[in-house]
Amino acid sequence: LYAQSGSDVHDAAYHHGLNHALISGPLTQEVLVRALKSGHSYISNGDFLALAVSIGNGALVRIMGDITPFPRSLPPNVPVQLVLLYSFAKPSKVTVFRGRVGDKGETALKSYSNLIGAGFVTLTTPLENTRSSHYRAYGEADDRSLACYTNPLFFRRL
Repeated sequence: LYAQSGSDVHDAAYHHGLNHALISGPLTQEVLVRALKSGHSYISNGDFLALAVSIGNGALVRIMGDITPFPRSLPPNVPVQLVLLYSFAKPSKVTVFRGRVGDKGETALKSYSNLIGAGFVTLTTPLENTRSSHYRAYGEADDRSLACYTNPLFFRRL
């Protein structure tokens, strides 16, 4: 299940975020629907935030919404490099979260402050190899007027 934006307000929506899809190539209905069904999207009311992961020195790259299976025999502490791509109109903060199956909540892994303009930040962290997990990011302008939510990037233990 991927994040989808919507509103049930009956008057003017305030700072209402919309779905934004990541696509490659020309924009067609088929490409757009495929991106949304795959979770290759984020919710934002203005800014851009995307999450990708690189495993094995770039040998395997996945983006938000992807489900990456891994074997039970995976050794501990396999590093994954999370890449957050952003474009912020105002100074903003981004926090990266990890969730694990069975936990009551998520863990904030790292926050990046004073991000403005277009750029990227990276975070290398060990993959949770004892159970399925996910990573996601949340960005918010310092004045709280703009916000972005990435869809999670999933790792499924086989």
